[in-house]
Amino acid sequence: MLFRKGLTHVGALSLVLSIVTGGQGFIANASTSSHGGAQALYAGNGVEVVTSRIPATGCAGVFLRSDATQWTNVTPPSPGKVNGQCLYAWVDAAFVSANVGWVEARNGGSDQTVLEHTTNGGATWTIEPGSSTGSNFGTELIGFASATDGWRQQIAEGSNKPYLLQHTSDAGASWRNVTHRDRHACALMPMVFATRAMGFEAAPLAGTTDGDNAVVSFVWRTLNGGATWTKFTPVSPPASVKQGRLLYGAPSFSGANGYLPVIILLPHSRNEKVELLTSHDFGATWEPVGNVVVRGALTFSPSNNGCEASSLIGGPLVSVGNANGSWWILRPGVKGATVVIRDEKGAAHESIVNGAKGLPSTLHGAILQPASARRALVTIGRPHQSSMLYATTDGGATWSLVTAATVKR
Repeated sequence: MLFRKGLTHVGALSLVLSIVTGGQGFIANASTSSHGGAQALYAGNGVEVVTSRIPATGCAGVFLRSDATQWTNVTPPSPGKVNGQCLYAWVDAAFVSANVGWVEARNGGSDQTVLEHTTNGGATWTIEPGSSTGSNFGTELIGFASATDGWRQQIAEGSNKPYLLQHTSDAGASWRNVTHRDRHACALMPMVFATRAMGFEAAPLAGTTDGDNAVVSFVWRTLNGGATWTKFTPVSPPASVKQGRLLYGAPSFSGANGYLPVIILLPHSRNEKVELLTSHDFGATWEPVGNVVVRGALTFSPSNNGCEASSLIGGPLVSVGNANGSWWILRPGVKGATVVIRDEKGAAHESIVNGAKGLPSTLHGAILQPASARRALVTIGRPHQSSMLYATTDGGATWSLVTAATVKR
């Protein structure tokens, strides 16, 4: 599998889940950290969604922002406390517009999940069929390609049963199971579907200096909704790139348009070249549209755990994200970070911010989640382990800490 945090099965799962669920993973109870920190649930399509403790109840709430002004408390009216304990922990979210989205919660007293759907930006919610994490230490990831088509992926850490993959074509009102080939540890990687049939499996580009990352030179792709998967290389690596030095991130989609980052380690250089790939046919074909060269210090040790060839890396890995065609590249630094923003064509209107104001050191982990061309969230440190969430509304020039106090309304 793609080991991106820790060199063990459990450790590897933790960062993969942290990246795609905003650092929630398994939560034993439904209250957030005592220091009032917020956790990112989703950013994209012009929407930012976080979870943070509501001081009045001590339980986790859901807060949404669709512009550069203020956060709105949109917590669904689910039971708050049962026998004095907070019942739900919000663990994931997906929005296809500022109005239409879903949030998912984990029942802290079981392995059951709860799904809520809104069509008016969180003003009201509809409860939809939930599912299960499959184990006490498991989780479930959700995603939607449109207002009707979505998927949810069970990652039942510690369970011997096949992990569950489900699809919906009616906005979450009903779900159907997909029987897919068990690829053991590979099933831990998050899935992204562009259509009901076309999907990809990879992990977002983000990392630390702890020497515990791993990256691969391909992505998994399915053409039948996840029943079967094959290794897929969107573009051929340059002749100068040695095996294991062309590293694919996870794609994202906005309708038929797809965005996929690739890191190329330049020979005899301490630089990372981030190649920007786009697709206009739901991921069937890809083409490079530009690149950004940033200073890097990565070291490699090829390995093969029987699932897929991978390379452990040491040194800070750039974090790359895309929001409806706006590419964001965050290069970790001792103080702050270098933020590069480019448009869909990869080169025009480039904006570079050195030493982004308000950010602490980003060398120990930086998970970037852009929402638009001007707004983004970044989680600093290891999520759920003294991490902090920061937000920008001016294209990365300045950042502010997101806490229970800042989202309270």
